[in-house]
Amino acid sequence: SRTAVVFPFEEAIYERAHVPVSFVGHPLLDRIPAPGDMDEERAAARERLGIPSGAWVALMPGSRHSEVSRILPRLVGTAGRLAKRGVRFLLPLAPGLSRADVEPHLAGSSLPIRIVEGAAYDCLRAADVAVVASGTATLEAALLGTPMVVVYRLNPLTYWFARMVVRVDHIAMANILAGRRLVPELIQGAATPVRIAREVERFLDEPAYAKATQRELLLLHEKLGSGGVAGRVAEIAT
Repeated sequence: SRTAVVFPFEEAIYERAHVPVSFVGHPLLDRIPAPGDMDEERAAARERLGIPSGAWVALMPGSRHSEVSRILPRLVGTAGRLAKRGVRFLLPLAPGLSRADVEPHLAGSSLPIRIVEGAAYDCLRAADVAVVASGTATLEAALLGTPMVVVYRLNPLTYWFARMVVRVDHIAMANILAGRRLVPELIQGAATPVRIAREVERFLDEPAYAKATQRELLLLHEKLGSGGVAGRVAEIAT
């Protein structure tokens, strides 16, 4: 039997253990082909969403209720700082979440945050920058070429235990695949509205930095293989 893996670094791990393995590519590539002209992609996504021109930031606090409760208040605080300079916000709902899950965190807020259902990829395409909770959404943003700030907060005890048993240099998949820091990561106490806003503003204020990050993110398509992953897995299974 042979194991199919979806990340290139996994192949070496299995080979060191002398387990037959094949890197088949990541299934997200079948859903997110390499983008064409990024400016055209952004304009088309904004048209589909019905939003005007200007600076837009996507806020993605995670897909689990516990993540939303820990992370979204920080993102709302970030939005409060950035809104002063005219930035507007898209809040796409992850599968399994409803407006009722996020609206309490926006209660009483007059911030320009638009909740969007069923269009997360268009929100990422339309945004100049995304603030993303660590997880699959960071890889999706990377494959779409969206500059991002990765944030995460765990229960303090859970975080302490995780640090004891897991030693990694990065938590964002884009950074893991690149083997270096392509996008900023703000974890635990570092994930404050002030620091998140500062990293977002750097992308907004330094177009060359944002474009360079975008180019590096799009190169990850090549690292992850090509579409047709299901077919390659089927070949291994037969």
